[in-house]
Amino acid sequence: MIDTLIMLGQWDEASRQADILLNNPKGFFKPEYFNRKGFILLWQKHPEASLPFFKKAIDMGPENPDAVRLNLGVAYSLSGMHQKAEVMFKEAFKTSSNDIRLHFALIENSVRAGRPADTTAYLDRLFSTFSLQTVLAGLDRFSENFRTAPMTTELIIPALRRKLLQTADDFDTREHHQDIQ
Repeated sequence: MIDTLIMLGQWDEASRQADILLNNPKGFFKPEYFNRKGFILLWQKHPEASLPFFKKAIDMGPENPDAVRLNLGVAYSLSGMHQKAEVMFKEAFKTSSNDIRLHFALIENSVRAGRPADTTAYLDRLFSTFSLQTVLAGLDRFSENFRTAPMTTELIIPALRRKLLQTADDFDTREHHQDIQ
């Protein structure tokens, strides 16, 4: 039921239902309960409040630790803890390097942190791994998609645009040099 409420964007009710799971009298908990509560808090724009839930989920050994690491990394990034976010994303990247969401998360985090050299390196990695068509489809698929941690395309798209313009300029420069020769 919580997943359905999440997909409908009914965050308050999803949060209430998650609280019921986390307050069950028998003390039966799954890592996913904590991950879901943290996820809901992320979408409710409470990243700092989500941190203990993601940490607890990681400590409990979730079935999909990389998904929790992505969520925890986003929470760190949105909380201004960019170095911790990068550590989480890179940890998840070790086993999920083909997950385009991790690429986007690293780019967004480096933009938030004001580290243009890192942004460029992550963009290079993105375009060496995925086609432009896949990148654009990924942006469409993950923007305002309640199945994954919030992503700020307003930060990612300008960085992508600069990279593509630089690549186009590089082609123009090469073409100009070939014309001279």
